Amino acid sequence: MSVDLWIRARSGPQLGIGHRVRALILAQAFARLGRAAGLILDEDAPSGPDRIPVHRLPAGALPPEEVQAYPKDGVPVVLDLSHPSMLDALPEQVRRLNALGGRVGLIDGLGPEAYVPLRPDSHVEIALTPYVLEPDAPQRSAKLWLSGPQYAVLGPAYETAPDRPATDRDRTLLVSISGTDPWALTEAVSEALCAGGLPQGWRARLVLGPGFEATRLTAFQALAGKDDRIDLIMRPDGLRPHLVQARLAVLGPGLAKYEAAACGTFSLIVSPDPTYAAMNRPFAEQGLAQLLAPGAPSADRLHQAIVDADRQDRPDPRTQVDGAGAHRAATRFISKLFTESGEA
Repeated sequence: MSVDLWIRARSGPQLGIGHRVRALILAQAFARLGRAAGLILDEDAPSGPDRIPVHRLPAGALPPEEVQAYPKDGVPVVLDLSHPSMLDALPEQVRRLNALGGRVGLIDGLGPEAYVPLRPDSHVEIALTPYVLEPDAPQRSAKLWLSGPQYAVLGPAYETAPDRPATDRDRTLLVSISGTDPWALTEAVSEALCAGGLPQGWRARLVLGPGFEATRLTAFQALAGKDDRIDLIMRPDGLRPHLVQARLAVLGPGLAKYEAAACGTFSLIVSPDPTYAAMNRPFAEQGLAQLLAPGAPSADRLHQAIVDADRQDRPDPRTQVDGAGAHRAATRFISKLFTESGEA
């Protein structure tokens, strides 16, 4: 199967799975617009649906040298590598791709993960920052820069409005930190809930993602067995069925807060450290979430945050995140990477 463009993303225990999932969602959005997108993945990364072509890199291939192992078919490449562990290498990686004559797009990050190299040969054709930006956000090094929550890359299911507003739902708290949660914040939140953090009349549902190893799952099963107000959701295919039933959500610093907003669900965001908290502050300041203090929340503070959030009268989050961001982004990428290069 021929490929019109490639999307490069990495995943793993320390990286999480969000970048790979986002790459897959974008590939599907490109396909719906008539462009066949493939994924460039590490040797051991899960693939996704069979209809999405995958090019696997050899073991040990890392930015920027990994460019030599990319398909040499001359089609555009979109990089989703804006993670602290790869940022230093990213400008050189873009420079090498530019030198090969291809057209390069980029999925950008926030705060210290912003893509702002000064060298012109490291600029990209198009950069996407699919987030609520900080007020002093620097200009990205791209010929076209797309930004804002209207470009949040979510699966097509999120374009459908939830059946009920959050205020009409049962008092259910969904806890989903990340697919891997290397910070053990899921453990910290669950312990706080059991120690008095869960208000009377509420239930909690803990999401244990695909990156949770067996020993962690066993520990959570023991915890849920001691508190009948807590249910476990083991390695779900997606969060939307659970978010649309939740009155509130406790989420980590990743992309799930945009999924929650598209479901009309207000979030309490926990962060492993002040850097992650700062990156999430602009989202909270838009009234879409409440940012908790970095680190493990205490039972008292978590209890009060849930009670306060439940009392608040706020606008529907879907006015800012309507779930159609992947379609918008793919449309603009196609225009910049193909149409403007002379290809119909």
